[in-house]
Amino acid sequence: MHSLSELDASFLALESSRSPLHVGGVYVFKKLPRSRFSFGRFRSLLESKLGNEAFFRKRLVEHKLSLELPLWVDDADFELDNHVRCITLNQMEPPPSLLDYASAFFSEALDRSRPLWQAQYIDGLGKPYDKSCFAVLFKVHVSAIDGATGEDILSQLLHVSPEIEELQELEPWNPEAMPNNSNWLGLALNSAINIPSKLAAMAKDTASSALYSSVFESLQRLNLPPALLRVARTPINTTITSRRRIEHIAVPLTKVRAIRRQLPHVTTNDILMGVCAEALSNFVNEHAETLPRMPLVALGPISVRSTSLNYKSGTQLAAKLFS
Repeated sequence: MHSLSELDASFLALESSRSPLHVGGVYVFKKLPRSRFSFGRFRSLLESKLGNEAFFRKRLVEHKLSLELPLWVDDADFELDNHVRCITLNQMEPPPSLLDYASAFFSEALDRSRPLWQAQYIDGLGKPYDKSCFAVLFKVHVSAIDGATGEDILSQLLHVSPEIEELQELEPWNPEAMPNNSNWLGLALNSAINIPSKLAAMAKDTASSALYSSVFESLQRLNLPPALLRVARTPINTTITSRRRIEHIAVPLTKVRAIRRQLPHVTTNDILMGVCAEALSNFVNEHAETLPRMPLVALGPISVRSTSLNYKSGTQLAAKLFS
């Protein structure tokens, strides 16, 4: 049992039915000749990894008095089949394309009463894929993992070796008990000093209101820039709906590797982030005449994960404003 960080809690507060805040991917695989890999094997493989990552079987709970940040607690009612499904596209009417189906999948917010992730095994992909191909869709809330955790999950599920992996032995699921009010109040008081000014209002009818009031008064005396979070209006700032559409471009891995060989101390992820940054820069330059005369400010995640950690599960992020 542990509370969310302020940054992770902000992801929950900012989420709405029109802007679900999960991340994920569409992964397409091709089976080897005579391979018997199936949904059953995929499910068993995922089930064998449940004990490796805490977020798989933890869900959010909020105090009934809105005392403190939400907590991650063990889900005593965890059922894998609530999170993993098998879909055959060419049996649907009419059969959707993989990207159309994935667009609908990522448009739906995750159920907060359960652990915040879902995976789907997709068969019957249709054109342009042949019958030996299948896909995996995976999504997880940004408050549950960061990039290192996502990378770790994929490295456990995917192997470059053609050898069949022996699945880990399943261990019994023994969830911890739900927190009581006294435990929760202790967590609230311990982290109060790091909480934004909104907590003064959240705690006005609780036993900790006196403490939060003093914190709020201290925050009020800080000389913070009034326009710190003002957002410049750009062509990107338009009204959005809950519907998402996934598009993609193909980048040969050989080209990425060629760039990497020419740049020391640069990772593949650095190169892909650079490509995205260059594309955004070009877009902004093409619409320069429509931009306001004020700095463009972006909130960027910063990894604060220690290299000494022997596990990768969860989030280890801070945030920084860039202009």
